[in-house]
Amino acid sequence: MKKLISLALCLALILGLAACGGSDFENAMTKAQAASAELKSMHVDMDMNISFTMSAEGQSVEMPVAMTMSMDTLTDPMTSDSTVSMNMYGMEFSSRSYIRQDGDKYTAYTSTDGGSTWSAQEVDVGDISQYDAAKSLDFYLGAAESFTLTGEEELDGVKALRYDGELTGDKLNEAMALTGADDMIASTSGTEAPSFTGSMPMTIWLDSESYLPLRYDLDMGEIMTGYMQQSLGETEGVTVDSVTATVSMRLSNFDAISELPAPEGVA
Repeated sequence: MKKLISLALCLALILGLAACGGSDFENAMTKAQAASAELKSMHVDMDMNISFTMSAEGQSVEMPVAMTMSMDTLTDPMTSDSTVSMNMYGMEFSSRSYIRQDGDKYTAYTSTDGGSTWSAQEVDVGDISQYDAAKSLDFYLGAAESFTLTGEEELDGVKALRYDGELTGDKLNEAMALTGADDMIASTSGTEAPSFTGSMPMTIWLDSESYLPLRYDLDMGEIMTGYMQQSLGETEGVTVDSVTATVSMRLSNFDAISELPAPEGVA
């Protein structure tokens, strides 16, 4: 949970730093980092959908997990207001989180009952430091060698440059840990954080003029298949028939948010 909270605090910076390959993409990402560093506010939408089908003793069971997040964020002082909705195996869950910086301290307020009550948790600065933007840039610049410009597309009326590539090997595990996805997946399954194998195809869209990141799509199907097989181990008679897992992040409202007042009930 702390890692997810820390991710929310620094998402505005990290989302501007994506995997990189050839020199053209490296130049584009350098421009993206420079543009992102100037941002004062933004809005982020994220959708995560995971579904796997398992068979045992002649019966098949589908287990879907869907999560959506909508977040507004300010960078100075760091403040975010987000809502998360999750459907896990048919059970609905939703929460709202308000996170703000006070000096060198960060406090997260969370409500799971529509704002009737709030719980407060101080976030350790050490948890945030792992998402240092410069460190993230160094990681992502060396994370992949196959990202290429595949064309120009239009996203919500904005001309965007599309780059396709993938993360593999140890870099894949580092990326999953860096984004907090390992904790998220582990929390849905009740097991320890997994070791990911295979590859994760990834598509990135950058504004063709400002180079601000507009959208990220990740296909986690292959790595989730390996993860499920690890989780099952030697379980006799149980097989994984199919796994689909996708993540889509969309960024908008750049510098269009002037303030994020605390929700009613937050001191």
